[in-house]
Amino acid sequence: MYQSLSKVYQLHTPSLDRYENQETQEYILRQLGNMAINSGQFKDLISGQVVSEVTYTADEYLTLLTTYSPYIKLALHNKEPLFSGLRHCIEDDFGGSLQLSYISAFHIAQKFISEVKDF
Repeated sequence: MYQSLSKVYQLHTPSLDRYENQETQEYILRQLGNMAINSGQFKDLISGQVVSEVTYTADEYLTLLTTYSPYIKLALHNKEPLFSGLRHCIEDDFGGSLQLSYISAFHIAQKFISEVKDF
């Protein structure tokens, strides 16, 4: 799926052509948790995640994209051909819908409480 959509992005907006597989996303999430612990401000990190599959029609997917900052910032002369190309790709190559995976994740950590000394 990514390879088909990537062709459209490369043609119209190469800067938006980005793909992260699940392994990469999980690595990024671990790094965020490590940053909290390594800051010295938190301890006892608990992390979790849920992977969910969502199916979007072409219209639903394009509507979703309009909520993301990089797409909101696109000039109309870039957005229209990109969205048209994505619509055609979804309809022609994928039967009108896309199934995407999402990771919903959390990090919970206890904040260190600094001791206050009375003078």
